[in-house]
Amino acid sequence: MKIVTIVDEDGLKQRYQIQDDDDPNDAAEVGLNIGVPNLEQVDWEEVRKELHNRLFDMRLFTMQDIIDQQSGMGNAISSVLLKKIKGLYK
Repeated sequence: MKIVTIVDEDGLKQRYQIQDDDDPNDAAEVGLNIGVPNLEQVDWEEVRKELHNRLFDMRLFTMQDIIDQQSGMGNAISSVLLKKIKGLYK
């Protein structure tokens, strides 16, 4: 077995496991994708709604609110995205 990293036509780095160490690297796309899951599977509309409501609940309405609660905003973004992306790995 051989692990091959390529950059696909969209510019995304992909990682594949191919059957034989002697196979050329361009055999990667017929191998098993063992890289990052496809983020196109994330329901971005749902992410937008959850993030909107989280920011609302945290009362982040103005730039001053964001400045005053900078870590809170980062935590809100991280928690919403992390939940969705973790779901892809399952």
